[in-house]
Amino acid sequence: MKKYLIFVVVFAALTIMGCSKKDSLVNTNNGNNVESGETDSLATKQPPYPGWGCFTWYDYDLDTCLLIRHSDVFCGIYIGCNQGVPIAIDTYIDEYGKITAIGIKNYQDLPDGNDAGIEALLEDGWVTILYDTQITDQVLCGLVNEDYIPAGVFPIHVIGNDAVIDITY
Repeated sequence: MKKYLIFVVVFAALTIMGCSKKDSLVNTNNGNNVESGETDSLATKQPPYPGWGCFTWYDYDLDTCLLIRHSDVFCGIYIGCNQGVPIAIDTYIDEYGKITAIGIKNYQDLPDGNDAGIEALLEDGWVTILYDTQITDQVLCGLVNEDYIPAGVFPIHVIGNDAVIDITY
């Protein structure tokens, strides 16, 4: 009986350690310097919802948010934007209706200095979004549980020609 109990305890410990190691490997692949597995991370998600968006950038001199880049800090990311020059984006949604990533299509071709701003954010590896941002695309609102993009600091990386912001809640 004691041998059986020891076997069960050892097996349970190995199982827990195996799961922990797998979880830590998954978490290390979410880093900014991972290149080989990045396409795999988005491939496991639902197909992206294509749409249009715009960014507002924080202006330190005026202490306000503008459509034209004045810093490397986003005030918000508006999905369904009809102001300024709309930017093609893909919104990735998980099976629970949460937005997990936003892909900025062909970020190197963006107008109004947005391309240089995204490039600077990619070099840094992080995006700061100052304010929760309402989603105005009504079709997308029907697909997600939250009708906003949350404020916070999020990792950003490149996949192909797109800059991808990983959204966490």
